[in-house]
Amino acid sequence: MNQQTHQIEYNTFKISLTILIAFGMIMLYSASSRISFYKFDDSSAIFFDHLKRMFAAFIIALAAYRVDYRLIRKLNVFFFFSAIIIVAFPLLAAAIKNDPKPARWIHFGSFTFQTAEIARFSLIIFISNYVAKQQTMIRDLKEGFIPVVSWLLLFIVLIAIAPDFSTAMILYLIFMSVIYMGGGQLKHILSLTGIIGFIGFIYVRFEPYRWKRILSFMDHDTNKEASYQVTQSLISLGNGHFFGRSLGGSYGKNMFLPEAHTDFIFSIIGEEWGFLGTSLIILIFLVFFYSLYRISNRVKDVFARLVIFSTAFSILLYALVNAAVCVELFPVTGLPMPFVSYSGSQIIINAALLGMVFNIIKQEKI
Repeated sequence: MNQQTHQIEYNTFKISLTILIAFGMIMLYSASSRISFYKFDDSSAIFFDHLKRMFAAFIIALAAYRVDYRLIRKLNVFFFFSAIIIVAFPLLAAAIKNDPKPARWIHFGSFTFQTAEIARFSLIIFISNYVAKQQTMIRDLKEGFIPVVSWLLLFIVLIAIAPDFSTAMILYLIFMSVIYMGGGQLKHILSLTGIIGFIGFIYVRFEPYRWKRILSFMDHDTNKEASYQVTQSLISLGNGHFFGRSLGGSYGKNMFLPEAHTDFIFSIIGEEWGFLGTSLIILIFLVFFYSLYRISNRVKDVFARLVIFSTAFSILLYALVNAAVCVELFPVTGLPMPFVSYSGSQIIINAALLGMVFNIIKQEKI
């Protein structure tokens, strides 16, 4: 493959990322204007808060870009155990206070951060490093696969009991894909996934509110209150038809569709830009992933290759799950759409990961 092709792939990655960020700003303003006016008497309040988060994300991405990724790799154990403490701390605090509220966030001054996102960043570094060092052993069940999976499952369990079951399952899928890309055997991964799937079913079945979500997903009539969000999401998407009602023309964002600027922003895209718009945004996410995947295949450093792949795959998976929830192909999860939804934690972590990706591209002279 010649240098011109390499440059095309790199430019495609940068252009697709720029489009996602720019389009996300446009849609965030449109989707949040009514709820923002209702809450703050200012239709731009949420949008300007989003801009502040984007600025913070840019600074973090720039810092990550300036640090040699090999130094971050050396700190993989530090990141790993720091993340365990951060994920476990809200759980311990809630247990001590006997607080029934979800323990999914940790507070840094006035800023609230989702602990699962910190775990995503730390595990990408830790598991990519482990797999890179154990390329031959990772195929061995006892010597390679079980040790790394044990550490992974510790995080999955902590996040699941936060409770944040949907994010725990998404993280599991991300890191099983990393292990597979690093040489793990498919039979080991599928066997473990079957066991995890059975345990997950038991976990959901005997928790009433989770089981209600599943029942309402399969049949709206069983719990109309639980299926209200999805019903409104489908109405918004249906209103858009093929070409959409035009930018700003959504009815759903007028307090009909809950979380219109976060979990269900894809539905607002569908209402304002139609089927054509939703298809194009999914296509751009796919182009973004594919261009990074092609870039990762040219990286000789296995650790760096896995970091690029896991970053691209996690962003794509979050986007696809978010869209699947909005069109009722997946139960409601509360996962935001990367670069588009109003979500500070995910924006910050994606920025840090993408800063690393740009540093890898620079260091490896791709």
